[in-house]
Amino acid sequence: MDEQQYVNSVQDFSSYLRTGSFLSNKIIKIIEEIGPKKFGAVISDGAMAIQLAKNFVANKYSHIILVHCIAYHIQLIVTNIIKKTSFGLQVLSKCQKFVTYFQNSHMSGAQLRNEINDLLIKGGGLKSSVKTR
Repeated sequence: MDEQQYVNSVQDFSSYLRTGSFLSNKIIKIIEEIGPKKFGAVISDGAMAIQLAKNFVANKYSHIILVHCIAYHIQLIVTNIIKKTSFGLQVLSKCQKFVTYFQNSHMSGAQLRNEINDLLIKGGGLKSSVKTR
């Protein structure tokens, strides 16, 4: 099976009330623009509004699998552990310095990217920590 992943669009809904109905309309619009037969799954976090939206999608397109992104839940757990321990905060701070060094250093960053490509490492390189809600 040829599995490919795409980002169709990124939209800022921060000024909207993100209800299940609102989100399901947005998801269904994207599915219909691309074509329902081209979808195998909708992956999301576990927020209540998105769960309701996924139920609307499932009722309309029964062949589309609805999946929780476990990585999101793991990230929340790890964030809570890091926030509650000085060791966790120190590790996060040191990791961020490491990432920042390679992002800001032209030659070192290029060498790291070459090594990543040579070793066929997937994922696109170092990632910074980010804040979620």
